[in-house]
Amino acid sequence: MSLIRLAGVGVLWTCCASAVQVRETMSYLLPAQLTLREPVILDVTVRNDLTETIAVDFGTGGVSEFNFGIQKPDGSRTPIHLTTTRPPGELSWFEPVGPISIQSGTSVSRSIVLSEVADFSQIGSYEVTIRFGGSVRTLSNGSVNVLREVRHTLHVLPRNEDALRHACDELAREAKDPDAVHRGRAVAALASIGDAIVIPYLLEVARSDPFASREVDARVRLGGPDARRALEELSKSSNGWTASAAQSGLKRIK
Repeated sequence: MSLIRLAGVGVLWTCCASAVQVRETMSYLLPAQLTLREPVILDVTVRNDLTETIAVDFGTGGVSEFNFGIQKPDGSRTPIHLTTTRPPGELSWFEPVGPISIQSGTSVSRSIVLSEVADFSQIGSYEVTIRFGGSVRTLSNGSVNVLREVRHTLHVLPRNEDALRHACDELAREAKDPDAVHRGRAVAALASIGDAIVIPYLLEVARSDPFASREVDARVRLGGPDARRALEELSKSSNGWTASAAQSGLKRIK
């Protein structure tokens, strides 16, 4: 994965509000380049440089105020609306409903695993449009201006096994993070890797995940004898939730 942050390590968009006293910044970070089947993760950060607390509403689960437009290399376009009608576990929803307070001098970041909800299976250049519709206000009810729409080009290169293994290694480590948000982000990203190389990593993570529905669903999507064997092992788990999810997966896998 290649990230270009301003001078050459990612693409980072920021917008500082022009209103008097308002110096709040909202930034969006996406990979500039990755290889086929690596996870596509958007990181959004809101930094509060005001002297008072601000409140930002990312929507239900920290994602529903974001919408996306994706143009694939073949020219086809796909709109993505992160609504609350999707089944639990399908999206990276780690936050409750309602605005989040950000103290002066601090920041809040959220991650959205776009490869969970969008298809990046073509090699070539994707045009990704990101739109944010949530409110950002001071506690005195003053509106804070932020950058609400950005466009980004993402280049997907041919499959690279070393790059995939590196991504799996990193995400499997992050999936053991004690912080639930970080752990959930890593599991979601790992489960979005549509390549058989991820199967043993999913099994490793599922063994310690009390709610392994993402890992199970990923194996069902992948299919094949290796995925089936992994589900058979999980179906014997002492964790009732995991065992039940794996048994259900065995009925659906091809």
